[in-house]
Amino acid sequence: MEKTLPNFLIVGAMKAGSTTLMNYLRSHPEVGIPYKEVNYFSNDSRYSKGIKWYSKWFENYSSKKMIGEKTPGYSSNPKAVKRIYDLNPDMKLIWILRNPVKRTYSDYWHCVRYGRELLSIQDCWREQEKLGRAYNKGYFKSSLYADQIERFLEHFSLNQMHFIVFEEFIKDPQKGLDDLSRFLEITPTKYTQDRLVSNKGYVPYSIKLAYYTNKLLGRGFLFKCIHFFNKKMGSNYIPIDEKLSDQLYARFEPENKKLEVLLDRDLSCWNRNS
Repeated sequence: MEKTLPNFLIVGAMKAGSTTLMNYLRSHPEVGIPYKEVNYFSNDSRYSKGIKWYSKWFENYSSKKMIGEKTPGYSSNPKAVKRIYDLNPDMKLIWILRNPVKRTYSDYWHCVRYGRELLSIQDCWREQEKLGRAYNKGYFKSSLYADQIERFLEHFSLNQMHFIVFEEFIKDPQKGLDDLSRFLEITPTKYTQDRLVSNKGYVPYSIKLAYYTNKLLGRGFLFKCIHFFNKKMGSNYIPIDEKLSDQLYARFEPENKKLEVLLDRDLSCWNRNS
C-alpha cells in the first residue's frame, strides 16, 4: 500500500506566526496538514520510528492536492535538512520570518512558560555574548535566519522555498495568501479562515514553579495543572528593556542585511524605528 507523505513543510521560524499560517492552510479544501507539530526530522527518537510511523500523520489526507506539516524547529536543526532531502528532494519549503528582536523576546518567554528557563533575558544575553556559538539556548541563534537558509541551500534551491515576512503578512494577509497559493499551486480564493488567529503570550504567575516542576518531574499531569494556573493567574507581557532592545537590534542588523542580499528582498520593516 502506497504511503501518504507530505510534499510541503513549514520549516520556520519559531514564534514568527507559523500557527496562524497553519490555521489558514488547514482551512483550505485542497490542503491537508495536521494541527500538531510532528517533529519527525528534528527528533532522533521520532525519526528512528521510520517512514511508516511518519506517514500515519497524513493518512487522512490522501485525496488532498497538497499535504504538509508545520514544525518550525526544522529551520534551526542541522540534522533536519538532509533528512528532509532524503525523503523528498522536491519538497516545497515555507518560511515565515519575523523581526528577529521580537521573535527572540517571544521565544524566550515561550521557554519560560514551559519551564525551560529561569534566568532573566538580560542574563541569557550576557551568557550569549560570553559563550558565542557555544551557547546552547536558541533564543538568539534561531533568529539568525540567513545561516539557517544557507544550510538548506546545501540541498535545496531557492525556487523550492517560499518566504513570508510576518509584518507584511499581518498588514496584508490576502496578498500573503495569494503569493503562497501560487507557490503551492492551489486555488487562492478557497481559504475559509477569515481572520488572523495566533498564540497569545503572557508572563506566568510563578516562573520558579514552572521551572522546578519541569526540571524535577517533567511535563506530566502536575506540570499541565501548574501551566494552566500560571496562565490563568499570569500577567501581560513585560516590554523589552530598552537597553537590551538596542543591543539586539545592533546585533541583528548585519544578519538582516545578509538576509536581504540572500533573498533579494527589502527588510527595512525590521529596522529599529519601523
